[in-house]
Amino acid sequence: MTAGAGAGLVSSFVTCPLDVVKTRLQAQHTSRDNKHYEGARLTVARIWRQAGFKGFYRGLGPTVTGYLPTWGIYFTVYDLVKDRFGSYARDGAHPQMEATAVHILAAMTAGATGTMMTNPLWVVKTRFMAQAILPSSSARYRHTVDAIYTIYRTEGFRAFYKGFLPSLIGVSHVAVQFPLYEKAKAWSDRGGDQSPLPPSTILVCSASSKMIASLVTYPHEVLRTRLQIRHSDTAPSRSPTLAPPSHVTTSIHLYSPLVTGSNPPSRVLSSEAAPLVTAAKRSVWARRKDGVIDTFLEIKRQNGWKGFYRGLSINLVRTVPNSAVTMLTYELVMRSLSES
Repeated sequence: MTAGAGAGLVSSFVTCPLDVVKTRLQAQHTSRDNKHYEGARLTVARIWRQAGFKGFYRGLGPTVTGYLPTWGIYFTVYDLVKDRFGSYARDGAHPQMEATAVHILAAMTAGATGTMMTNPLWVVKTRFMAQAILPSSSARYRHTVDAIYTIYRTEGFRAFYKGFLPSLIGVSHVAVQFPLYEKAKAWSDRGGDQSPLPPSTILVCSASSKMIASLVTYPHEVLRTRLQIRHSDTAPSRSPTLAPPSHVTTSIHLYSPLVTGSNPPSRVLSSEAAPLVTAAKRSVWARRKDGVIDTFLEIKRQNGWKGFYRGLSINLVRTVPNSAVTMLTYELVMRSLSES
């Protein structure tokens, strides 16, 4: 875990400016009055003009806070699963095929675990990086603690898990990256003596596997960013009540006691059908306006399929050094710990 956390810390500082540019590219056209950042060059120029050098490090606090546990959790779970099931793969009838399956299982398990535990921090990070181009009606956060408090107070706990479904879909990213990384290291070890690989080889293996995985799975990142920067209209009710769909009505019939003969009823209350309107009705029975499906269709309508690859070039520039620095740091720290 120490190696993973250290790797995440170093990479977050190195690649934060590229992450800011990528996030702004992904978040553009989120409102009618937001028509900025049509390209990477204009994005960089506008950030520099508006905030100077520090503008490229907006969201660094939650980024560092998020990367430390993310990579610590990821590498810990990844190694545990790989070691736990690796012996079965080596003893199987098809060791190479089963080893690849173990790497995929380990990567997906580690990715899902890390995503589940750190998604709130990525929501805060994304909001920080994109808030300069969000509508003026959106909340503005002064620092990480203020963002956490404001989001919870105005939107409720659920807001911290916006974009969680695309993030889980994004687990397929690591299911592509890490098996490729392990395979690339195996190919590089031509002598088969399991000797430590040189840093340059680790850099190449990591960068190439990360680039391929990014090309394959990038659309989920755009979808996740769009979901995370959406602000809920109002804070959810603390004790919502489940209600049927709007077309189902609830009738309350009140009658006076039965009367007979010539005695007229002293009181007759008419029954009236009225729908129940509750805070939870929309979220339970109706498709959310700001949900995954509508956000997907919105991106498709605005930009076509190319909208799902907005910011890809910047992301590739970011992921190559990010992955290279992270994996090299991890491998070197693990090597140092094993020798001590």
